[in-house]
Amino acid sequence: MNPKTKKFLILLVGVALVGWIGVNGLLGPPGLSKEYRVAHRAEHEHYLEVIKNDVYKHYLQRPHLVDLEADPTLKARVAFVNDYVARKDFQAEQHRIHLYSLFFEFFNAALVVVLIVRLAKAPLLNFLDGQIEELREKINQAVRSRKSALGRHASAEDKLARIHDEELKLHASTETRLERELADLAEANHYSFGLHERELAERKKAEINNAELTLKRELVDAAVQSLIEQTKANQTTAVHDKLIQQFTSDMEARA
Repeated sequence: MNPKTKKFLILLVGVALVGWIGVNGLLGPPGLSKEYRVAHRAEHEHYLEVIKNDVYKHYLQRPHLVDLEADPTLKARVAFVNDYVARKDFQAEQHRIHLYSLFFEFFNAALVVVLIVRLAKAPLLNFLDGQIEELREKINQAVRSRKSALGRHASAEDKLARIHDEELKLHASTETRLERELADLAEANHYSFGLHERELAERKKAEINNAELTLKRELVDAAVQSLIEQTKANQTTAVHDKLIQQFTSDMEARA
């Protein structure tokens, strides 16, 4: 214990003793005074006997349920108590006792407050500083959390905006690719159709050429057959030479 605190405690005890003695001297004692107890001893003892009686206590709890006319003894006790507490001497004593208790309580409370303020001031201030610092830290944490939440919110909005842009780009790219593929498909169909047409034309031409060759072959065969028959019918050399010459001329003309 440091010297200042020790000196303060000694001073406080001195003030407390002086105050207690002063209050007791001015308004004491805390109970009935000696003079009142000497002057009204028998009546006060009877008063104490009555108020401690169980029947009287029950009456005080539920006076409206008790018929005093049916119990003369209780009625007499109630009348005595009412008369006793109404006396000026008794009321003066009760008023003094009340003031004594009131002043004593205030004085003791003041001593306690002074003691707490003097001895608990530093710990109390430290405690309050700690509470303030803790509250400040909580506020800073809340601010940081709010900033972090705002940052996450902005990042999420930015991601959503990028996703939307990517969706638009993907949609446009898909549309372009689909249009290109449709165009390629149409071109391929057109090319395939043209190729088919050319194949049909070439096949038709080949069929015609084949038909012409077949026809020529049949004509040649018929001419040869006719020549053979004519040759058989006319066995002369002159006729044979003439037929050969005619056949050669016909073949050259047809070719």
